[in-house]
Amino acid sequence: MNTRVCLICGKSLLGRSDMIYCSEECRFEAAYQRRRISMEPLARINATLRKNRNILKILCPSGKSVVDRHVLTALGFNTSVFTSLHITSKRITYYICYDFAFTPLVRDGIQKALVVMAWKHLKPWDPWSDLLTEIK
Repeated sequence: MNTRVCLICGKSLLGRSDMIYCSEECRFEAAYQRRRISMEPLARINATLRKNRNILKILCPSGKSVVDRHVLTALGFNTSVFTSLHITSKRITYYICYDFAFTPLVRDGIQKALVVMAWKHLKPWDPWSDLLTEIK
């Protein structure tokens, strides 16, 4: 006879032929494991975002500063992860990480970043505003 076992703890299953868990605890554990696995990518991204925000906060104590790119990278800043973009009327793109933002600069051939507190220095931008002016 084929012995069926719980998918979580391995105990023998007695009862219905479609049972896959021996108890409510094992069923809840299976659901928790599925949820945790599906959330792992989000957890990694959120950890990177929090790290990026903390780096920007350290480098921008007064609300606005210019730092060398190598300082950002030495601290472990990941430039490919940000929460949103802000494009100014002069077409300067700011990469926003929660309440801080940066934009790449080159000064005297040296790669730098202008770091700002987003809510202080960036005016709200409506991405549809350019479309409305083109239609008129």
